[in-house]
Amino acid sequence: MARDRPLAEQPAQGNLRDNMRRTLQFSAAACVGLGLALWFFGGMNTGPSQWTEEAHATDPAHVLGTERRFVFRPGSGFVAAAAAAGAILWIGSLVVPRPRRS
Repeated sequence: MARDRPLAEQPAQGNLRDNMRRTLQFSAAACVGLGLALWFFGGMNTGPSQWTEEAHATDPAHVLGTERRFVFRPGSGFVAAAAAAGAILWIGSLVVPRPRRS
C-alpha cells in the first residue's frame, strides 16, 4: 500500500538520529577535504595565511607606497582551522545518540 502513495507522502526510511549522525560525519569529511583542497591548490603556504601583498610594477613611479592588493594564499593556520571544524562536526556526530535497533 505504501507504493500506491506519492513519494512525498511516504514515511522516510531510517531514523532521524541516524540521518543526523551521517549528515554530521559527511559534513566533517567534506569540511576537511575542502580545506585541504583549497590549501593544496591555493599555494600550500607552510607559514601563516596571506590575505594581501604589496603591489609590484615594472616602473616604481607608478606604485603608491601604501598600495596593497588582495590575494589568498592559505597557510598552516587555514589547514588547522579546517581540521578543527571537521573535528568539531565529527564530535558533534558522536554526541547524537545511536538509534536503537529492534
